[in-house]
Amino acid sequence: MNTKIDLNNLENENIVNIADRLGVLSEDSGDVFMWASDSIPAKNPKTFSSEENAKEYGILRNELYMRRGIVKRDEPIAYIIGSEKDYQKAVKAWQRRKKNEEVRKYCEHVDKLVDRTNKEIIALKALKDVCRTFDGKVINKRFLDAAKAATGFSCSFYEGCLELNAINSYGEYAPGITFYGSWGSQKGKEWEWFTGDRMKAEKALGVIDGYIWDKRQDIARYKDSIKHYAKYVDQVRKIQSSIRKLLETDATIRSWAREHDLERHPIIFGHIWAC
Repeated sequence: MNTKIDLNNLENENIVNIADRLGVLSEDSGDVFMWASDSIPAKNPKTFSSEENAKEYGILRNELYMRRGIVKRDEPIAYIIGSEKDYQKAVKAWQRRKKNEEVRKYCEHVDKLVDRTNKEIIALKALKDVCRTFDGKVINKRFLDAAKAATGFSCSFYEGCLELNAINSYGEYAPGITFYGSWGSQKGKEWEWFTGDRMKAEKALGVIDGYIWDKRQDIARYKDSIKHYAKYVDQVRKIQSSIRKLLETDATIRSWAREHDLERHPIIFGHIWAC
């Protein structure tokens, strides 16, 4: 039913009539594009045969959403009406904004990783002073207490390791360092001094310096990763798009290929072929 709507008296219009008119307008199509200003849909936007129809659709849709409580009356959805070229420009601008925002958030993540690592380096340098003080002395609780006071980290021996963890700090960005014994560490980085052992400061300082060097390398790696982040995300999204298309392939083909051919060719995303 092509119900005529009085846009100047919309607040008194029956919601059923509004919904009916929206249904009619939804079937319209043409060269006039309309999209929400704050988002770009993945699929093609709504198109209309005239600018008048596009404007009416936007007004009625807002009214329907307001009555249903989906949007606030003083915060209607802002729609943009234009040509296909205008829409394509808007898509590219939106994509740039999205990419910039993703990189910005990743930079914040990197900043927190760098801050965590710098705090770990400061603690390691403080631990070196403690090792110098205890040179030639037997390691006991006094060593752990001194390390805690100097570094500001809790210090303990646990399952053949020396563990240092920032006090009252939790989660991904909480500073923490684990010195592994000979069983779980690279040569030259083994922590050898536990309760009852006698501290050999010169050797211990060499071990700590190795950890400090690793931490500095981590910082350089974190900072360098920023310039690669956007490219990585783009590449993965292309792969994801290809995977979605592959999963639309007939199940008979996918099953046979998985069992007889693809299993001989390991894929980094091995779970893909389980779909």
